Amino acid sequence: MLGDVAWNQDHIRQAMKSTGRWAIKVEHDGHYTFRLRRWPTELGLPIDAILQDEASVGIAPSTARLSIGDFETTVDVQPGAESVLIEADLTAGRTELEAWFIDEDDDERGAYYVYVERV
Repeated sequence: MLGDVAWNQDHIRQAMKSTGRWAIKVEHDGHYTFRLRRWPTELGLPIDAILQDEASVGIAPSTARLSIGDFETTVDVQPGAESVLIEADLTAGRTELEAWFIDEDDDERGAYYVYVERV
């Protein structure tokens, strides 16, 4: 990620406002899926979940935004959803990926995890 980064789990539990930007290299042209998440897949937690400790802070995003290369979209986030799925056709090369969660007050924080798969 570029800029302020949530580089440890305490930052994620505290819902640190960080950039949602990564410098990436798309290896192959193709159709890709992106899963934007707050928590890692192995926890199986919804985006709006709060861990059972005093450091955990909740977030309640209403939308998620993904920008990569010339592609940009905003989608709704359903309460209780573990992730937001976005699909895009990409061309090989170096670019930046930006992924954000946005709440009803237009408060933005970068998605902490983005899982990418070429399909």
